[in-house]
Amino acid sequence: MRELTENIENQFVQLRDTLLKMIETVPEKLMFTSPMPAGQSFQGTCGECILRSAGAAEQAFGGIMTRLWDDPFEWTLPESLATAEKMREYVIEVDQQRARCFQFIKDDAELLKLIPAPEDLRPVQSVLLDALSRSNFLLGQAVILYRASVG
Repeated sequence: MRELTENIENQFVQLRDTLLKMIETVPEKLMFTSPMPAGQSFQGTCGECILRSAGAAEQAFGGIMTRLWDDPFEWTLPESLATAEKMREYVIEVDQQRARCFQFIKDDAELLKLIPAPEDLRPVQSVLLDALSRSNFLLGQAVILYRASVG
């Protein structure tokens, strides 16, 4: 039975759809412009938060499949993914990893298997839900920054 597995996967699909919608919606000139005045505690941009959101999911999928927990920050810098098209391609690449990752999970019982996460052994389900939580938090930050940009 894969009911729980499919539910979690569907949440990642919804995340992908929302990230792609944000990339379509936010004008490129606002994507990497901080709407916050200098000195504010949060200086991020909408584009950075979108990339970090996708990156949190990518890190979890890569960790589950290969046990490599590299932070995608290095290859998701705004300088290398500065256009909407490149950002869209990255989100689609992450989604392809999602599909491969969930193919490894044959049934809901496998969600309880312990895997060597970056710091300790954790159930697959915990790794996925933590990544989903981080990704959605960062997506929320992107929405806030976009709204601040447009007033």
